[in-house]
Amino acid sequence: MTQIRDLLSLAAYCLRQRGRLNRVRAVLRAGDDERVMHEAQLAYLRRHASFADARSSPALVRDWTNVLIEAAEKVERDRRDAELYAAVAAEETAEDREWADAARHVAGERWKES
Repeated sequence: MTQIRDLLSLAAYCLRQRGRLNRVRAVLRAGDDERVMHEAQLAYLRRHASFADARSSPALVRDWTNVLIEAAEKVERDRRDAELYAAVAAEETAEDREWADAARHVAGERWKES
């Protein structure tokens, strides 16, 4: 009876997580599978005891599914953050121009002195 309850619990969990699992598939299809697996390995190493102490096979599957979901979401977040950072870094601000102008001015003054 416990096994049936565990399997039903796993099935219900997978149904609740299907949206997140679909995003995992999208991340893997985007070619980030190595990065996802690296993050999953790190998560496994951080939580090794919880995997070893899983009370049942469905609990172990649920734990591994969580690791996969969290790893893919981290890779997705990292990619989005990198894109945002690159966009901000590509924009030249007034302060950037002021610094560049000041550097050119100092360089010009030093050149005149030499």
